[in-house]
Amino acid sequence: MKTITVNFFIIPLLYIFLYIISNYIICYFLPLQITPFSEVLTLTKKGESFFSILNESAFWNSSIGLFMRLLIEIMVSGVILFLGFIIYKIPVRIKTCFLIIALAHSIFLVNIWAEFIFLKIEPNGLSNDYFTMFPLFSLSYLLETLNIPSSEYFSYFHQTIGLFEILYWFLLAFIISRFIGTSYKTGLKVVFSSYVPLLFIWLLIVSFLSIMKS
Repeated sequence: MKTITVNFFIIPLLYIFLYIISNYIICYFLPLQITPFSEVLTLTKKGESFFSILNESAFWNSSIGLFMRLLIEIMVSGVILFLGFIIYKIPVRIKTCFLIIALAHSIFLVNIWAEFIFLKIEPNGLSNDYFTMFPLFSLSYLLETLNIPSSEYFSYFHQTIGLFEILYWFLLAFIISRFIGTSYKTGLKVVFSSYVPLLFIWLLIVSFLSIMKS
């Protein structure tokens, strides 16, 4: 019980720390730009409200913004996974769900380093926009490579769904089976009845809002 509590705090924070450090190292060697924390402080000194700052791309392109995004991802995904366990009446603590999610997210560390190596070998995919720097294994990159036209309204959808996102689903199911003591098949059922459908609903909502704003 005590071990789970300790891991609940350490593992997610360790993943976030490694992810941010990896991004700084990668952006230094490519090179790319991450918004300095001083620029985030400048936003606050201008007297802008908290919600106005959240609308600034400079904030989410900073280390503190990346930290918040990753933390929100882990927390929200953990709650969604917890709902999946409830559906199948599997008793599990929500802290364990956060731990499972953080461990599964480690595959995205492999993702950014794999794409870093790819960009070093083939720098033609290099972009100055930090937010579009790691889509090489995504659906958007596949469509671009195959010269298949796609709507800009679904760009977020195409950038999210990719090789490592799909691998994440199966890794998540595997970690569930190891932690909860269920079969891998049950882990897949939990993932595909909670996380995956809600992810697609979220992506469709974002795409719909993009269409509405146009």
